[in-house]
Amino acid sequence: MNKIVVQAPVLIGLVSIVSFLALNHWRRRKLPPNVDVTKFPLGEKPWKTYARLSKKLGPVICVPSFGKTVVIINTAECATELVERRVNFACKPRWPMAELLGKQHSVAFVYYGERHKKLRKVLHASLNANIVVSTWGNHMDVQSISLCEALLANPEDFFALIEDNIQRHVIGHVYGRQPTSDHCRILKDVMDQTSMALQPGRWLVDLWPALLYVPSWVPGAGFKRWAAEAKTLFLRSIEEPFSVAKSDVASGTAQFSFVQHALLNAPNMDAEDESVLIDAAGTFVTAGTETTVSALLTFVAMMAKYPLVQQKAFNEIRAVLGNENRLPNLHDRASMPYIECLISELLRFNPSVPLIPHSNTNEDVYQDSFIPKKSWILINVWAILHDEETYPDPEEFIPERFEQGKGTPAPDPRAFVFGLGRRRCPGAPFAELIIFLTITRMLTLFEFSLEEGDNQPFDVVPRLVTIPKPFKCRVVARPNAKSALEAHAA
Repeated sequence: MNKIVVQAPVLIGLVSIVSFLALNHWRRRKLPPNVDVTKFPLGEKPWKTYARLSKKLGPVICVPSFGKTVVIINTAECATELVERRVNFACKPRWPMAELLGKQHSVAFVYYGERHKKLRKVLHASLNANIVVSTWGNHMDVQSISLCEALLANPEDFFALIEDNIQRHVIGHVYGRQPTSDHCRILKDVMDQTSMALQPGRWLVDLWPALLYVPSWVPGAGFKRWAAEAKTLFLRSIEEPFSVAKSDVASGTAQFSFVQHALLNAPNMDAEDESVLIDAAGTFVTAGTETTVSALLTFVAMMAKYPLVQQKAFNEIRAVLGNENRLPNLHDRASMPYIECLISELLRFNPSVPLIPHSNTNEDVYQDSFIPKKSWILINVWAILHDEETYPDPEEFIPERFEQGKGTPAPDPRAFVFGLGRRRCPGAPFAELIIFLTITRMLTLFEFSLEEGDNQPFDVVPRLVTIPKPFKCRVVARPNAKSALEAHAA
């Protein structure tokens, strides 16, 4: 009896310690607030649903997904703290369907490591801000002029013309040759298949990676047969034009291009480095095409919907050009602050990649929430750039919110649109220059307006890269359009 009494305090103390440790462990491992998708269906634009739920649940929320932890970051503060400042979040999540398509080594999907560093190095060598104007200025001049000439001839086809122009010229930038119609068709099919393959929740293999090892002839494994065909087309889209460009370099007939520049600067490239270059070139084409098309189509839609913004931008361009019968060039950029604000608002209003995926190599903690290692981390760029406190009236297109000298300008959306930290898009300077030159020349030569009675709201196709849905717009050449193009060609 005495023995039991003596041991009781010890037992109570042990229980208290264990309870404290267990409670502390539970607190440390408390996940962010969960979203019950049965009560809150995510819909076809989940970024909007996440943004709405984060106002109730907090800046970081968690969506259970068949044993996976999917963490959605909805605020600038959290995204900056975790992804910009912590190398732990520089990785990308494992995406089984992307692996089946052969994309696991490309910039968007490769794990953070040696290959990722090589990919960024080869892209940065041609696309960094210090050389992009001198390197690509002539190419961009040709691209923007050809688009304006096409619009002058067939203004009603503006949507298709913008898509075709950007695709053809980005391919030309990368490989040094204008693509054939067959190559353009293949690339479009590849981008459509990629978008389908990367739709969250569409494929069971993304939820259960073990299905990667199921033979394709097994009933229910049709996804593997589809992916095998898509992979063949994808590899063809990146290997065939690279092979032609490499032959052109070897024969001394190559035009300046991304591939030519890389090969001439590394004449003794081994097989591994050549593989890196092939993937980098393929990424340049697909990412450069879709995101630029998205921005330019958004521009046309906003100019038609907001005529006062269009007029203000046009007036600034005319003030810079003065009486000169010329078109804007890249050196005019510093003299056009309102155009810069307009570009910022384009990037904010419709971020082309509304959800940017990341992953964490090791477990981590944000405030009082535990984040298991190898979680899916989705940066909700759309929510960050549509936060009402940071950007009042976020659903309105207001370039003035970024103007200097009129109170505190809104934060620059480029901090998030092009990615964060070690995953920031190396092609951002290139993309911005194409957008600047194209929209200033389009504004100089054309006026955009809504079709009479057209009140259709702006909308996007819900996919990894959000391209605006087809819309109607009147594109009318200004009186001096033809003569200005002729003078530029002279």
